[in-house]
Amino acid sequence: MFLYQIVGNRKKLILTVLVGIILLGVYGTEGLNAAASPAAWASAGTRSNRNGQEPWAAFIRQGELWVKINGQESRLIREKSVARPRWSADGTMLAYTLREKECWIYQLKSKRALKLSDQSQSYQWSPARNELAIQEGKLLSVYDGSMIEDSVQLKPVISGVGNYSWKPDGRGFLISTQAELLPSGWTQVQLYDVPADAELQPSKVKLLFTLPAQDEEFFAIGTSPFKWSSNQQWISFVATPTASLSADGNTLCMLSRDGKRFYTFDSMLNAFNWFKWAPSAERLANIAGSGRMANLNKKLAIHTAPVSDSKVLTPAGFADRDLAWIDNDRLVVARSKEEAWNEDEGKRPMPKLMEQGIAGQNARTLSDPPPKWGDFFPYVNPDATKLTWIRTDRKRADVWIRELAEGPAKVFIKHIDMPASYYDRWDWSDVLSWYPAEHE
Repeated sequence: MFLYQIVGNRKKLILTVLVGIILLGVYGTEGLNAAASPAAWASAGTRSNRNGQEPWAAFIRQGELWVKINGQESRLIREKSVARPRWSADGTMLAYTLREKECWIYQLKSKRALKLSDQSQSYQWSPARNELAIQEGKLLSVYDGSMIEDSVQLKPVISGVGNYSWKPDGRGFLISTQAELLPSGWTQVQLYDVPADAELQPSKVKLLFTLPAQDEEFFAIGTSPFKWSSNQQWISFVATPTASLSADGNTLCMLSRDGKRFYTFDSMLNAFNWFKWAPSAERLANIAGSGRMANLNKKLAIHTAPVSDSKVLTPAGFADRDLAWIDNDRLVVARSKEEAWNEDEGKRPMPKLMEQGIAGQNARTLSDPPPKWGDFFPYVNPDATKLTWIRTDRKRADVWIRELAEGPAKVFIKHIDMPASYYDRWDWSDVLSWYPAEHE
């Protein structure tokens, strides 16, 4: 057929050659095999178009930024200090950190990298369009990713920010303030509704809620970013005390969209990936329990909004860590035996992945790591057909994948970097990001 097209249709041959030249120019020879077709790029942000397919991964290997797209790996950035890759809403760009503080973006189509900030504290993509919010100190600004100019312009939104998240429609933010210590005691943390076009004007900002004052039951000087339930009626976040106290315990909170109903739950670690809403129900799951040791006093808990039912699903004698929802009634959790802390890391228990139903039925084993290895950071693709995770022995890490319903597991990505460990807890989002993004 190929020979017939060459001989019989010279125009088709010329077109084929031109397309090949264009792809070489856009992706380069190193990334050509990893590049999706232009049609796939155009539809990348539509979740239905990704159903049943392997997710795209951005990951860090030897300090460099790589992607795996359509089964092929490609190195994008050769700098040795890359961290925290984050996909844009449509999957055409990646934000990342260089040298701990610099915020950059990489445009996969044009192979262009742009530095947005020298001193970024955090950054988040809009869930609705290619706009990146960047926090520098207490100033929140936005970069419009649809702009094609080489010069970078950040649009200031509001100052006085402690933490923030985009609202689900991408038209504004929910921000929290940072409490201050006065002679009379700590001020109270406030939550504000801020439109994206606030332009540093306080008159455009609306106070949504003020966290309770410090007492024996509650103490917060800041918050984590925020997560919305699927119907956008409820907001969850972690209220954080001072750093020394936060290392062992923080308060999981739930707030109604109108700011009129507020609930607090048991203590948990300040781990943003350890609390998640169900895909389409008003159910919030978290890894509850105080204490900085990840293998001790950590239990999977479920809370229903408005708060009428909360229950712990972890069996006695076990501890849970990372989690991911499969559907509204099932989760994947990293579960190990619960044991007292041992300074010899080789004697500390490592988890395997279990499927846990919210009704409390017996859990199903999903992974079986070898001795001294553990499975962490589960991710379920949007149509709940595939499960991925990280397997590590604390010195090296690989990404694994399997069909969620049944079938063997296999290595998906070899040798990703190990993030910093804190009492056997790793923030794997420092070195791995999935597209489509997990429901938050």
